[in-house]
Formats: sequence, C-alpha cells, structure tokens
Amino acid sequence: MQTGKRILFWTAGLICTLIMSGCGAQKAAESTGSSADSTASAALSVVSEAETGSLPTESGTLSAGTEQDWVIPTQYGDLHFDDQWQDSVKTSETDQDGVADVAFTAEIDGSSYPLFDVKIGGDGDDAVGTLKDSEGNKRNVYIEPHDLDEGASLDDSEKNQYYAMKESVNYLIDHLG
Repeated sequence: MQTGKRILFWTAGLICTLIMSGCGAQKAAESTGSSADSTASAALSVVSEAETGSLPTESGTLSAGTEQDWVIPTQYGDLHFDDQWQDSVKTSETDQDGVADVAFTAEIDGSSYPLFDVKIGGDGDDAVGTLKDSEGNKRNVYIEPHDLDEGASLDDSEKNQYYAMKESVNYLIDHLG
C-alpha cells in the first residue's frame, strides 16, 4: 500500500472512530440529560488537526504534536510548566553564586504553600536534566521538593489540589531542553 493511501486509510479510520464515539457519547448524554457538545468539539478539533496539521485553541493555534504549556523565563533558559496551574502557582527567581533558584509556590485560598525549588546551575550527581540558555550553554537542573506543613489548614480537596500542583514537577522535568 502506498504511503498516501495509508495516511488516507488511517485518517478515515480516525474520523469514523471519532464519529462513533461522538454518537455513543450523545446517547449517554441523552440518558443523563447532559450535553455532548464537548465530545463533538473534540472530534472536530482532531479532524481539523488531521487535515491541517494544527489544532485551534482559544489563544491561537497549537502545532500538531505540541502541548500547551506555561513558559517561565529564567536567566538560564525557559522552564515549561503545566498551564492549568498558571493562576494558582507563583514563581520567584533568585541568583546566588551563579545558581538560579526558581521557587514554585501554591496559592490556595489566599495562603501560600511552597511546592518545590528548581535550581539551575551548579554541580552535583542528582541532576534531573539540563537547560540550555540563549547562547547554547547547558546547565544542570536540580529539584528540591518541599513538604506540606502538618499544621496547614487545608481541607481534603485543597490538599489534593496542592499535591496535583506538586506532581506537575514531572511535566517540568519532561520538558527540559
């Protein structure tokens, strides 16, 4: 089978699968009284991506194969973090002896709770990756996690939110360049 025919075959299969899953979601939505608009929208987005190689978003167009993330510029390169936490996580950067320290802090119900620090530069054996600056220099990246204080007055839902934010450090590590 020629490459062009294979792509057409897989695209047609993908479209059929999406249509079928949309119909199933609509039946489920009718039985529960909810809307299937989000499923239909998702199907249209994937079809659009298959046809054009890009995915429309509220803030512009995202190229196929990329994820939307929150870019945090530092003096030694950009860190990428899960953008769902952009309104709930605050960062601050300090520099001491050529090592940048980017502190990530959760803001929950008007209070601040340290999540972790990202150290860029320095020496050590426990680097989680490297970061390249605008001049092409690579620096080691280290993560220093913080524990939630036992006296923190967070309910279970807020604790779950805190730990979800903290777990997003994996997103940051996966997107180191």
